Amino acid sequence: MSLISRLTTLSAASSGNNLDDYWFSVVTTGGSPNYSWQVDVNSNGEILAKGYSDTASTSYAAYFLKFDVDGTLDLQFGLNEDNININIFADGGGALDDSGNIYACANAVDTDGWHPTITKLNSSGTIIWDKEFHKVQTSSSSGSQFQYMQLNSSGDLYVAGRYDYDGLTPTTQIVAKYNSSGVLQWHNTIDSTPADGNYNATATTNLALDSNENLIVGGRFLVTVSSVQYQALLVKYNSSGVQQWNRSYIQDASFGYTLTGYARGVAVDSSDNIYMGWQTGWSSSDSTVTGSLIKHNSSGAVQWTKVWGGGSTTLTTGIAVDSNDDIIVVGHSVNSGGTDYAQAQGHIIKFNSSGTEQWQRRFRVGDGSTYYLAFTDVTVDANDNIIMTAYTNNDDSLTKPLILKIPSDGSLTGTYGDYVFESSSVPVTTQTPRTVTGQFSTTETLSGVTTPNGTMQKANHNATGTVTDLD
Repeated sequence: MSLISRLTTLSAASSGNNLDDYWFSVVTTGGSPNYSWQVDVNSNGEILAKGYSDTASTSYAAYFLKFDVDGTLDLQFGLNEDNININIFADGGGALDDSGNIYACANAVDTDGWHPTITKLNSSGTIIWDKEFHKVQTSSSSGSQFQYMQLNSSGDLYVAGRYDYDGLTPTTQIVAKYNSSGVLQWHNTIDSTPADGNYNATATTNLALDSNENLIVGGRFLVTVSSVQYQALLVKYNSSGVQQWNRSYIQDASFGYTLTGYARGVAVDSSDNIYMGWQTGWSSSDSTVTGSLIKHNSSGAVQWTKVWGGGSTTLTTGIAVDSNDDIIVVGHSVNSGGTDYAQAQGHIIKFNSSGTEQWQRRFRVGDGSTYYLAFTDVTVDANDNIIMTAYTNNDDSLTKPLILKIPSDGSLTGTYGDYVFESSSVPVTTQTPRTVTGQFSTTETLSGVTTPNGTMQKANHNATGTVTDLD
């Protein structure tokens, strides 16, 4: 597969600080759709985008794209494993440290089931080490997956995912810690079958670290009461993997378990307040999906909730907190009759720590009736510039990854080639979710082990970067 990066510069910094260059890059592909799913940035402004290539109906190949601070595509690679049919879920995970080293997660499947592999590469893409997490699988469709990861300042790696994955059978949430050399420090899981027996299939949808290296893990669990629905789950672990508390969320007590919702993004501010993006339906008579943001204190008590959307499907897919404790939420909306991505338009909303909206923006393909753009994740750099990943179709060909970097004030709106960056005004309201505490109270140590692997191979996709300045 060949990848070509097309970069449009929104604005060049006048101060000479490359952190304040603003741009977007569309990575075009040959032969298969590609989706960008997660993003990370280091203190130097280097960006790592993670995603997957849909090479066939049953096969997904992970890829990792590393951009310089000015948007130049510096490094790209995929991961393959010797003698294994490797399938990489879109949320396989990746992280970038301040030396430019890359931590890449791949979830491989073979006759022994699913097993995650973590690979560390240096800034040039040379593999330093790779480790594989194993447990006793019951079938080729069971096993474990690491879905999200975070680095601390010492280069230790925290990961979260799911354990005993086996189709629709119960799964549990797994958390683990590795040191910078890839040595497993501990691994635990949360019990997914509380006393009433109505909960199972717990999964992870995001991960954050607070100032004390407590892990904040967002997720979802499957409820089987009157119907089968997903509900949001938020769990706090200490730095040793011991659960501190958990919260689950239902839209309103009068709605019971009739509406689907799950956590989509978690972040922590300078006071260790916790923010969770929540995707759900707020009306029992309305089948559309709305975006939500919930603020908690460090003990898990809800402080406020904001909701937007309605009349169309509005998805929240990522959140980030900047140095001013402002919260940036990204996602996309789909007009009535659309699907998860058809006719989608990316949206960005910025709130202050009190929940007051600061501004809204929309980033879309000019012809929104045919083509689409959907944001998938967001982060901020050392200057609070906002960096987002998306997938897009702007020319009726294959789906392509897009990386967008904008200033913290949301300025530089305008039309840039096929894309429009503009103000928007989606109504934001306040709602009160029903919060349930202590539904997942058992944490247990697992029997899985991490072993040296040594079989991962970096697959070069021969990417080239072409930079186009905006006149």
